Amino acid sequence: MKIILGFLISILPNLIMAQFHDTIQRKCLMENGIKKITKTKLSHDADSTRPFILAIEEINEKGYMTNIKSFNSKNELIQTYEHHYANDTLLKESRMTSLNHPDRRVNSTTYTYGDSKHPETCNFYFGEDLQSGLKFEYSKEGLLKTINQTWYDSNNHGKKKGHGKTRYTYNSEGKITNSIAKRKIDGKVKKEFYRYNYDLKNKVIEKYVKYEPGQTEMLLERTELDESNRIISEQTYFFKNATLNTGTTEFKINKGDSFQKKFIYNDRGLIEKEINQVNESQVVEILYNYET
Repeated sequence: MKIILGFLISILPNLIMAQFHDTIQRKCLMENGIKKITKTKLSHDADSTRPFILAIEEINEKGYMTNIKSFNSKNELIQTYEHHYANDTLLKESRMTSLNHPDRRVNSTTYTYGDSKHPETCNFYFGEDLQSGLKFEYSKEGLLKTINQTWYDSNNHGKKKGHGKTRYTYNSEGKITNSIAKRKIDGKVKKEFYRYNYDLKNKVIEKYVKYEPGQTEMLLERTELDESNRIISEQTYFFKNATLNTGTTEFKINKGDSFQKKFIYNDRGLIEKEINQVNESQVVEILYNYET
C-alpha cells in the first residue's frame, strides 16, 4: 500500500498549505521580512548520505509562499509550484509542474471565495481533467461545518463517480471535537468517525478514528504545541504496512509504527530544523535557511 502524506493528513491536498499553513509561523515570516527559504536535506537513509538542497521557497510580504522549487539528490529541478493570490493573502490558484513526468504534466487547484476570507469552493485538476471538487459551509461564527466533495471519472469527462460529506462539531471554545466523513465512490460506501482530544492546557491534540459505530477507537494523530502555540511535534500512526512518500524521501512503515515530525525553532521564532523519522534507521533532517 502506498500512501501520499498530503492526502493522509487531510481531505485537502498539500497545495492548500500555501495559504493555510501554521498562522504563527506565517506572521513570523512577515515580521522578520523573510523573502526566501532554502531547505537542505540531511539524510540517513538509502536515498542519499550527503546534504543537498531540497527546496527553495519564495515568500511574499504577507508571509505566504508564492513559488517553490523542489530538487532531487542530483541537484536536478524536479517540481515547481506556483501560488497566485488576491491581495497577497487569498489563494486563488496553485499550479504544480512535474518536470520529471514524461509530458511535464501540470496539476492545479483553484479556489473561489464569498463575502468572507474563507474559501467557498476548491477544484482539483490533473492536467485539464477535473478530478474532484469541494464546497465548504460555515457557521455564523466562521467555523467550518461541512465539506461536500464530488469525484469525477477521468475516463469519462464530466461524469461523476462519487460524492462525500464531512461534518464537524465544535466545543464552546471553538475547537473541533468530532467529525464524520461519509463517501460513496463507484458504488462503495465508506464511513469514518473522528474524535479530537485536548489536554488541560490545549497543548496536546490527539485525533482518533473508528470505522464502525461500535468499533474501538484507534489513535491516528498526535500533535504537541509549545507555550507559543507553535507545533513542536506531530505523529501519525499506521495500522497496516505502508510506504510513505513525503516528497522528501520514501519511508517504509510497518504495522504499529508511527511517522514523526519534529520542529526546532531559533531565537527569532522561525523553524530552524525539521526532523522526519519512523525509527532510528529512517531519519531525515531538514535545515532551514532564511533570506531577507
